[in-house]
Amino acid sequence: MSLDWNTRYSLSRAFGLELSNAGLLATTSYSRPSQRLELDALPLLLAFTTGAAPRDAYDHLCEEWQIDEIGFAEAVSRLVDDGFLVADGKGHIAGTVENPEVHPAKGGFASAKVHFHMLDDTVRVLAYRSAIERWSSGKSVLEIGCGTGILSVFAALAGARKVIAIEESTIADVAEAVVDAHGMSQTVDIYRANSRDVELDEPVDLIIHELFGTDPFHEFLLESIDDARRRFLRPGGRMLPCRLEVACLALELDDAPEQRRTRAVERLGTLGRLYGLDLEPVSRALQSVDAERFARSGRASFDGAKVLSEECALLDIDFHRDPEQLRGQMGTRTLEIQQPGRLDALALYFRAHLDERTVISTSPLAPPTHWGHDLRPVAGRAVSAGDRITLNVDIDTVQGHPCLKVEPR
Repeated sequence: MSLDWNTRYSLSRAFGLELSNAGLLATTSYSRPSQRLELDALPLLLAFTTGAAPRDAYDHLCEEWQIDEIGFAEAVSRLVDDGFLVADGKGHIAGTVENPEVHPAKGGFASAKVHFHMLDDTVRVLAYRSAIERWSSGKSVLEIGCGTGILSVFAALAGARKVIAIEESTIADVAEAVVDAHGMSQTVDIYRANSRDVELDEPVDLIIHELFGTDPFHEFLLESIDDARRRFLRPGGRMLPCRLEVACLALELDDAPEQRRTRAVERLGTLGRLYGLDLEPVSRALQSVDAERFARSGRASFDGAKVLSEECALLDIDFHRDPEQLRGQMGTRTLEIQQPGRLDALALYFRAHLDERTVISTSPLAPPTHWGHDLRPVAGRAVSAGDRITLNVDIDTVQGHPCLKVEPR
């Protein structure tokens, strides 16, 4: 981009730093990859903390350092492109594709394929539609992370008097087309920005959000919702969803790591015959790999798994309250084993209470959703009915993204 030296920029409210083995990692959202920052970038970022035009920031920095003007302009342009610096007053209004100061994210949720899987999740879409129809009529509505815009359209069709839909990735162009296709462009405004960098003229009655990952906190859920509640929601207004429960179950998997390693070795024999090669040396090497390297992780199938425990409640979050409520919920929980078996993994899941009537669950025992199941492998151990296993529960940051940590003692 060609830098406008007179446009006022501020450090994004969503900006975060993590000290990792790779150095300083900077993030703003799920849709923008974490970026490694050099230490010499910090004074530049600090120059924009409270807002400044590049010309003023450059002159200020030159008072202490010798700075190349061209290099400074290139560095600021990169920070703007990466979403770390945002132009004051730009993207805070209904942005347009032609607005040169809007720099939508091109990763994460920018892909239409990602949104197809969410649209194909009828459990999710129909649950949101039913709750939105109950609470939108005559209301001013804000949607955070609108994606293709269908939840905002539901609100408009249900009689909302005004809808603001915020989306920071390029899928906002698709959302705008969806809104136009339903004749709702007079009711729904698309804001192209991170919600934490948006300013509204007045608070709204209803905030719709769906910022849950398979790990419910991975998409900066708590930070974004807390900011929206404090700055956008009128007193007495409603969050939709209004509550989040997180829980887990102990599982015995039908394919423990050792079994998966054995199947991999057997597959090598088949491949050797197919290719006409002797792969026995590879097979021997594969058998020497630690079995835990073959453990399933992340979003995986629940098919064939055996539930060993009662549900263990981990967190209960009221989105109408300050996130400080979570401090008292971190610590230890007790997982109670109901039947004997081998503890291979924990299934982590959530229940999103859209309102008092409608709940979406990602439990392995509930109808499947696009979130799948968050299976966390643990060091396998034999367990018996009546065993009580202590779990350490915390929310940590990994590679710049929040994540739920649940670890057996």
